[in-house]
Amino acid sequence: MQSVRTKAIQLLSENEKSSTYLFNNELGKEYILAYRKAGSVSGNHYHSGKSDGKNPERLLLLSGNAKLEWRKINSEVWQSCDLVAPCMVEIESNTIHILSALSDISFLEFNSLEEHKQDTFYS
Repeated sequence: MQSVRTKAIQLLSENEKSSTYLFNNELGKEYILAYRKAGSVSGNHYHSGKSDGKNPERLLLLSGNAKLEWRKINSEVWQSCDLVAPCMVEIESNTIHILSALSDISFLEFNSLEEHKQDTFYS
């Protein structure tokens, strides 16, 4: 048996401001690795919580700085905080959230692409 193995990960999407990859953590769970360029904005959606991977949604900011804005779907009051890597973010269900990259960033989403598709609602 080899002492070290490398494995390619799947490129899901890519454009001039972002790239997103999928990988399996070998325990049967697929996660999302994302890169975003400074100035890009992601999100403006919420999750109902019907998916375990989105209740709460967990992001691990690996590198860079970002601004997170959020509000509950039944509220008009926005809140925000600055994120500095490394940090873990947990977003409760029914919370509209927007992630703005203040610098180039990378993060892990601890949910599968299928969970994202099944439990993401755009505002």
